[in-house]
Amino acid sequence: PLIMEKMEVDNEVTRLRVLKAAYDGKRYILQDAFTFQYPQRIQKRTEELERVQEDIRTRDEAVKNAPQFEITQERKEAGVILQEIISNTVLYDAIEIGRFRNFPLLLKKHSMGADIMIAGKNTYKVEVSTSDVGNMVRLENVLNGLDKDAELLGQKIHNYEVDLENAKMEYAKEFQYEGLLKEKLRRQTEINSQLEIKEEEEVVMAEEMEETIAPPQAATIAR
Repeated sequence: PLIMEKMEVDNEVTRLRVLKAAYDGKRYILQDAFTFQYPQRIQKRTEELERVQEDIRTRDEAVKNAPQFEITQERKEAGVILQEIISNTVLYDAIEIGRFRNFPLLLKKHSMGADIMIAGKNTYKVEVSTSDVGNMVRLENVLNGLDKDAELLGQKIHNYEVDLENAKMEYAKEFQYEGLLKEKLRRQTEINSQLEIKEEEEVVMAEEMEETIAPPQAATIAR
């Protein structure tokens, strides 16, 4: 019965130790998350949000001073000039082509077409289309969409902060089966001790039996 119990206890200890190892591994990941990963993500997004907010202020100041579309020329004319610039631009060279809402505009031509970069505190890429007016509208839409970008960044920062706190809470939780594991380890030690004592007793008994049987056997041999 003691050996049968030992097998059961050993199996249970093995199972609980596997669960404990998984628990320890998860805690390591959680600790890394709230110590490094989430703080770094929060910092990165916060800095990005600050840049977007500064670009919004630049845009709003430009709109306040010149509420109508201004890019030296009107939309159609500007669009035509843009296409001419693209056709005469060397591949992969980024050149400044003007300003829009107080932002420098950079043009970069590539094998698939060209992109306009609005160079603020952040850089906003606009893919150039074949539509003269459409390209100018896209520039306006990018700057008008900065408020939405700021809102999304703020939401991401909030989500990271929530995830960070949740990771801390999960990390603080104790191993669910800690008490049971300690109990099984204690019982395992007791059983092993009892079996060792029994084994020693059996060895002693065997030695005593050998000593008792040895003389008659020797006498028989002598005869």
